[in-house]
Amino acid sequence: MQRMEGQKEVRRLIVESFGKKGLALEAAALDYLLTKGNFNLVELVDDVANRAGGSTLFITKDMLEGALLRFGHAEQRVTSVEEPAGAIYVAQAASIRDDVKVLLNVEELNRPSDDIESKKAYLADRFMKLEGILRSRLDVSGVYTIPEARKLPDKAKAKIIAMILEIRSESYMLLEDLHGSAYIIIPRKASEQLRIKAQRLHPDLVACFEVVVLGGKLICSDIILPDIPEVKSNKASEEVCAVLTSDLHIGSSYFMDAAFGLFLKWLRGEVGGDESRRLAGKVKYVVIAGDVVDGVGIYPQQEKEISIRNIKDQYKRAAELLRQIPDYIHIVIIPGNHDATRKSLPQPPIPDEYAGPLREIENVSLLSNPSLVALHGVKFLITHGTSLEDLANRVPDFHYSHADIAMSHLLAVRHVAPIYGGRTPIHTDGGDMLVISERPDVFHAGHIHSYKVGKYRGVVIANTGTWQRMTPYQQSLGYVPTPGIFTVLHLDTLNVESIPIIAEAWQ
Repeated sequence: MQRMEGQKEVRRLIVESFGKKGLALEAAALDYLLTKGNFNLVELVDDVANRAGGSTLFITKDMLEGALLRFGHAEQRVTSVEEPAGAIYVAQAASIRDDVKVLLNVEELNRPSDDIESKKAYLADRFMKLEGILRSRLDVSGVYTIPEARKLPDKAKAKIIAMILEIRSESYMLLEDLHGSAYIIIPRKASEQLRIKAQRLHPDLVACFEVVVLGGKLICSDIILPDIPEVKSNKASEEVCAVLTSDLHIGSSYFMDAAFGLFLKWLRGEVGGDESRRLAGKVKYVVIAGDVVDGVGIYPQQEKEISIRNIKDQYKRAAELLRQIPDYIHIVIIPGNHDATRKSLPQPPIPDEYAGPLREIENVSLLSNPSLVALHGVKFLITHGTSLEDLANRVPDFHYSHADIAMSHLLAVRHVAPIYGGRTPIHTDGGDMLVISERPDVFHAGHIHSYKVGKYRGVVIANTGTWQRMTPYQQSLGYVPTPGIFTVLHLDTLNVESIPIIAEAWQ
C-alpha cells in the first residue's frame, strides 16, 4: 500500500478507479470521499460496482456512505493496488444480421382538405373498419342498426355498433351509425363495471352497445370495445435487444447533452459494469418515437429556450450524435410534433430537405408517425403520442403520469388518435389510416415526457420519457418530465429493463 501525496492526485486516482468500472461519481460523492481518511479504494470500487449491477452509471454520496459503513473502516486513508486489465468488449449483436420488415409506412397523402364531405367520408371509413373488427368478435353477433333497434318491442335486448357523437353526461350520450342516430342512457343503478366503462368513453369512439329497448329509448346494459385479442406475442429466435427512447429535443437549451453522451457511450460498451456492458452488446435496434429535434416556432417564446436556432442545423447536430451509435445497430426514427414535417396524422417521414444528414447514416430508417415495423419478428406499433393529450383532457383516469393506462385505452379502442377535432390534427382526405388493424407485440410512444412501461393483454407498452429537462414553458403548463431514462427490450423474451442516467449534476 502506498500513501498518495496531494489532494489532486487522490482525486485523479478516485475518478480513474471508478471510471475503469464504467462508473462516474456525482460531485458531492467525490467531495465526500476526499474528506475521508484511509480506506481500500479497490475494495470500495468493487463493492459499489457489484451493488450497482449495471443499473446506474452515476454513484451518489449515499451509496458511498453505505459501502464504507459495510467495511467498518471508514476512517482509513485512500490506498490502491494495481488492477488487472479488463476484458475486451465484444458486442454480441455485431455478428447478427438486421431483420427489419416495414409493415406500415405512410409516405405520401393527398393535400388536406377542409371540405365537410371529405371529413364525413373519413369518419365513415373509420366506422366501417372498426365495425368489421367488432363483428369479428365472438361476443358480438346479431347486431341491429340503430333504426332497427328502436323499432323492437319493449324489453327486447339488442346489440348495436355505433360511434359516439356527443356526451351530454356520464349517463346520456348521442350515438350514430351509417343508418341513423339515437340517444343511449346509462341507468343510475348500473353496475360499477359498466359505470367505469362509461366514464372512459369519449366522442368518435366506436363500440358495440348492448341495450334494452323501452319505449323506443335505448337503455345500455354493457359496452364492448373493439380491443386487441390476448394471444401469444411474437418473440425473436435470437438473443437481441431493442432500445426504446423518444423526445430528444436536440437544439433545445434544455437538451441533456451530457446524459445523452453517456447513453451513446453505453451503446458503444464504453461505460457501465460488466453486466451492463454485456446488455449493451445485445442491442441490435434503437427506436426513436419522435421529436428528434426541438424545432423552431413550435410554442410561444420558444426562441428563448433553444440553443440551435436553425432547424436544419438542429438536424445536422442530431446526425452528428446518432452517428456515434455503432453501425451494427439499426436506428428507426419516426417524427413528432416538433419535427419538420406535416403536423396532421399520419405524419410522413421527415423529408430529405431537413433530414438529409440523417438519411446519410446507412443504419437509419426514417418512417411515418404512426408506423408498424417488425424487428426480428417482433411487431412494433410506433407513434409519437400527441393524442395522449386529448385523452388527458377528456377522460378523468388518463393523467400524464399514467401513460400506460391511456396507451392501453388506445389499444382497446383500436385507434392511435380516436378523438377528432382535439389538439391532435388529423388528415381527413382519404381513408382512416390510424385504425389499429393489426395487433402489435410492442406499443411505443412518447410526447408527454413521462416515462412509463407496462403491459396490456400481452402487449408491451412503453412511453419512453425524454432527454430534455423541464423547460419554463412546460413548468407553466404543469408538466413534470421524467428525463434521462431509456428502455431496453429483450426481443427473445419481451422482458423490459428501465435504465436511468442521472445526469443533472453534470449538466
